[in-house]
Amino acid sequence: MRMVETIPWEDGLPGPVGVAPFGAVDHAFSGITSMIGLIAFAVVVVVVLRLLRAGRQLVQNVNEVERTLPARVVGKRTHTQGGGDSSVTTTYYATFELDGGDRLELTVRHHQYGQLVEGDQGRLTHQGTWFRGFERTRMTPLQGPWEAPGGPTLLPPPPPH
Repeated sequence: MRMVETIPWEDGLPGPVGVAPFGAVDHAFSGITSMIGLIAFAVVVVVVLRLLRAGRQLVQNVNEVERTLPARVVGKRTHTQGGGDSSVTTTYYATFELDGGDRLELTVRHHQYGQLVEGDQGRLTHQGTWFRGFERTRMTPLQGPWEAPGGPTLLPPPPPH
């Protein structure tokens, strides 16, 4: 056992050298500083892992061939983050169903999101997970009324004279 030299505190009671008058509190603060270091390390690890994942996805998309396929819009959604004291960010997604029945959800820009309607059919162009465009196929009814997906009932055009 090691001997600790004692000196009197201001109140006259002896105390060990090198320990503050609030020994138990000082030990709690040393635990807090260790915890802060651990949290900072964890944040750095998470940031590095996210950067690596984003870099891997970027490389995969760059190496993909741009493809144009027949597709139909089957869903749309948004994801909003922030608010309160921070700015709000909204991400827009569209889900496309390809001819084989496979579905593909892609991030789209806000103006493209507004122009897509569930039920639209056309040609989807994408490169990996990058949305490049959607060219809608215009369909007109040949006979009888026709219900547009999500829209009003349309009548066929009048016959030419």
